[in-house]
Amino acid sequence: MPPILKTLATHDSLIAHTLGDRNSLHFRFFKGGHLHSIRHGNDLMVNLRYGCPLAGSMHHVALELTEPNGTRVITLIGPGSEARFSITDESAIWIHTDELTKVTVTISLKPDDNGWNTEIGVSNLSGHPISWRVLHGLDIGLTSPAAARNNESYTSQYIDHHPLDHPIHGKVIASRQNLKANGKNPYLIQACEQGCDEFATDASQVFGSTINRSHHLQCLGANAVPLAGLKQAESSYGALLSRTIHTNQNESGTCRFTAAFIIDHPEPTSSADLSLIGFPKYPPRNFNTSSAAESCRTLFHNPAVLHGENLKESDLRNFFPDDWDLVERDEIGQLHSFFLRHRTSHVVTRAKEVLGPRPHAHILRSSAGDFPNASQLSTTALMAGCFNSLLSSGHSSFHRLLSFPRETHGLTPSTGQRIWIRLNNTWQVLGVPSCFEISLNEARWIYQLASHEIEIKVSVEPTRSSCSTSITVLSGDPVELLITHGLIAGINEYDETAEVEIDSQSASAIIRANREGLFRKEDPEAHFTLRAKDLASVASFGGAEDFGGESSHAMLVMQTRTVRSFEIEIEGHSQLASESTEKSSWLDDAQKIDLIHEHHAVTRMNHILPWFIHNGMIHLTVPHGIEQYNGGAWGTRDVTQGSVEMLLALGRHASCREIILLTYRHQFIGENNWPQWFMTDPFGWIQQAHCHGDIPLWPLKALCDYIESSGDISILEEQVAWTQPGSAQTTSETSPLIDHVAANIKWLRDHCVPGTALLRYGDGDWNDSLQPAKPEFRERLVSSWTVALCYQVLRRLEELSRQSKREFPGLDGFADAVKADCHKHLMIDGTICGFFLFDEKSSSSGQPLLHPHDKLTGIHYSLIPMTRSMLGGLFSMEEMSHHLSLIEEHLLAADGARLMDRPPAYRGGICEIFQRAELSSCFSREIGIFYTHAHLRFIETMAHLGNADAMLTAFGMVNPADLKSSVINALPRQANAYFSSSDADVASRYEAAERYDEIVSGKIGVHGGWRIYSSGPGIFLSLVLTRMLGIRGHYGHIIIDPVLPLELNGLEATIPWENHWLSVRFEVRNATHTPSKVSLNGCELKPAKLTENPYRQGGWMIDATAFGKHLGPEGNLLEITL
Repeated sequence: MPPILKTLATHDSLIAHTLGDRNSLHFRFFKGGHLHSIRHGNDLMVNLRYGCPLAGSMHHVALELTEPNGTRVITLIGPGSEARFSITDESAIWIHTDELTKVTVTISLKPDDNGWNTEIGVSNLSGHPISWRVLHGLDIGLTSPAAARNNESYTSQYIDHHPLDHPIHGKVIASRQNLKANGKNPYLIQACEQGCDEFATDASQVFGSTINRSHHLQCLGANAVPLAGLKQAESSYGALLSRTIHTNQNESGTCRFTAAFIIDHPEPTSSADLSLIGFPKYPPRNFNTSSAAESCRTLFHNPAVLHGENLKESDLRNFFPDDWDLVERDEIGQLHSFFLRHRTSHVVTRAKEVLGPRPHAHILRSSAGDFPNASQLSTTALMAGCFNSLLSSGHSSFHRLLSFPRETHGLTPSTGQRIWIRLNNTWQVLGVPSCFEISLNEARWIYQLASHEIEIKVSVEPTRSSCSTSITVLSGDPVELLITHGLIAGINEYDETAEVEIDSQSASAIIRANREGLFRKEDPEAHFTLRAKDLASVASFGGAEDFGGESSHAMLVMQTRTVRSFEIEIEGHSQLASESTEKSSWLDDAQKIDLIHEHHAVTRMNHILPWFIHNGMIHLTVPHGIEQYNGGAWGTRDVTQGSVEMLLALGRHASCREIILLTYRHQFIGENNWPQWFMTDPFGWIQQAHCHGDIPLWPLKALCDYIESSGDISILEEQVAWTQPGSAQTTSETSPLIDHVAANIKWLRDHCVPGTALLRYGDGDWNDSLQPAKPEFRERLVSSWTVALCYQVLRRLEELSRQSKREFPGLDGFADAVKADCHKHLMIDGTICGFFLFDEKSSSSGQPLLHPHDKLTGIHYSLIPMTRSMLGGLFSMEEMSHHLSLIEEHLLAADGARLMDRPPAYRGGICEIFQRAELSSCFSREIGIFYTHAHLRFIETMAHLGNADAMLTAFGMVNPADLKSSVINALPRQANAYFSSSDADVASRYEAAERYDEIVSGKIGVHGGWRIYSSGPGIFLSLVLTRMLGIRGHYGHIIIDPVLPLELNGLEATIPWENHWLSVRFEVRNATHTPSKVSLNGCELKPAKLTENPYRQGGWMIDATAFGKHLGPEGNLLEITL
């Protein structure tokens, strides 16, 4: 039988019905009445997520019916609905009929196209009165389709949900998109004519967590949980629950919901918007039910879900007989998670998975290499039964095979790779396991079921672009399996056509993205293969057509015979792949680093370091995260921080050199600055051209870091191309890197406030939430943090100039001028301001912001100008002491060092000073003013000052492994992944402002923010190796400058140094920094000099040649006494 060639559908070809004019407000439906999207023209989405032709959408209408013999729930619109669907020019109609009830749902657009009405008519066919109420729910986006699909969570964070009280209709939800879409602020307001007392604004309140994984609505039924009201979170959803309606036997009742849509609502929501609510009377409707078509139901519409049972601890001991560390339990002693002591593995139980707002997940990456390479396959494994998702090869955004859920509630079983088991003649999809084991290159699920014990493993190959999924029945009878694969075959599902060639005889498939797609244009032969390892076990292999779908739907389905084990392999193929030059595997190195001490902080640190190396390598080589699943780009600021610092700490100079050269290749010729971010090759021409004012400083700092560590001054003579502004194409013209540096310095000179040496703010600084709201701020505002960084970089360049004996035009006197002007303008009454706004016509006067004299924002202190000024040596000893006391008094909270002493004011989404800080309705990420990256620089500052106790305490506050031991108000979160922020458990910005003192004191719990996609993990590793342990290179010397508290006396470490491994022993006797004795392999070493440090006695600088003479090929012991 020849292979079957299929062409996958696109969104447009999937639309079966449209209600309304496509140039205005309209609904798009799949076959059977499942919502695809609500649109205004082509460029605005009213709802948040595209529906799926196989699994439906998050649009729900459900009826709770109370009768004498009990309460039942009928899904009328949404997955699980058995209603018949039809459509006319004016209305979409769903009709549900059973022996006791006939229900009709009608959606009609308003005559002026500024909204719609949803009418539910209930006919009581029983012989007794009934009571009923209706829930109407819709995911809300109010943005462009591209923005919504880029990140649904980010879109949700900028929607202001505002509950209003209507004197007749009760609770009304008004939703405004604060982040402009096509230059406008779209607005939706919803109400129920019969009145509403319960509502919700986030999908988590309606659908619950992955353990609830079904479209059954928690607020309905016999055990209903009331809707919790306002919650500004990451899954925007408007749900209204009507008041109870009573209908006598043989009578009918009606419930109506209305939605008013405004394309642009520039003002924040107010009670005046209640005038938009209206319920005009329509004549009774009479629909011809005989013509209604049957709803389209597939395997994926509200399937039976098979969750693992909770395992006894004795059973877990059988699965994991190794010693356990950092055992995590809840208040009643129930086991949540643990680390294995002798191998890099973390185990999570079902009991923990059901608690957190973020499902446990892990990104696996195949192939060798510590630099991006088209040979690298990555895949995201989700604990809640999505075994492979967002699987890509060649580029993490542009060449994907498998889809991603795009929601955290378990509502989309058609996404990613899922495994189904036939039990009692019903296909049931595996959900949350009994436990989940995460290793660096493998994930493992164990399901303890009533009749079976099943193990699933997903592993990636270390040498090629391949991953495999193995399924083993550990106990119980053999089973039939169904393995479904939701496909993308490109960038996003159904955006472009793709080709699937299925060979049922070999149980294999070849999947090719569209020839005109970005990746195929670069590599026409690129493709994926998917195959069964055991052909004899395969019963059938095809698409969705045998399970209620159509051949063109983006789905591959493999069905097995009755088996005890089965395995599928997926492989990516690209001609752009190249062999890695990596001398040793970073995976091996990650597991060799070892810290030994009885102190709990050391145990925690030792367990987290391999995971942070993994996270840092994901960020560098296949850039994306769990929540920020779209990526593929290097942030110029990010890659030159965490990635460079991580590679240098690991002694991986070759890859670090490549980062610097590639980054400088993206410098704009003539303009001399950089894009904010750029895609990894071969897509470097895709970039965000404008940049924040600090961006041009980071390539300079990274260059200094690299040469200082490696001694490779020759890099300055390397010929490097440029990037052409506008086209973003690489120039044929090249220049020595030193000329790029000169152009870099010229940009700094040219972009100072006239008459000063202070860099202008431009489009922002490191704190992305404080981008300027007004154009004039770009020219007149100065960030003290950027100025402090500039000073630090210029001093580093001065040292590079001395060491390399090369001159850099424009450098002479620049740093001195920066320091003088900083103290003249930015240091007011002895305290540095966060920003200084110069007067329009004068560079000698202005007003401070984020300072005790700030009369504009109400914020008095900012962390990062203080810490960067200390790190750069900008402060005097007295100034350092003063600002350190300010940090301790005003900026340290129960969860660590916070960005400011108060959050910026929120006024319903009106932007006056700073963009995102005033637009985001969600108190999370930078908006929640605890960003882990900034806390890491606080740790670095404590090491620089020699404050060992504060440093060790601060490390613990951002180490997720047993975080509760350091952060009393930490809520459950994944213990082996980097979190970019600490997000207070509050419902809104208003609650956060009102209760901020409780957040600071630890009375309000804090969740972990977005995971992995950050330079933070690399910075953490670097701080441990080069600041806490204090071993680093410096222009032909090795610096020995550990900062250790007395309680870490006896600490032992195994760390990389150049091409060797060192065993290091520390004696902490009389001091917490500055060695008194150093010996290598029994030979005492002497310092050539001490490091320069304006705030404490420095560390030892030992001649690298002398150090190297005592190094052996292995077994090296470095002993350091403080």
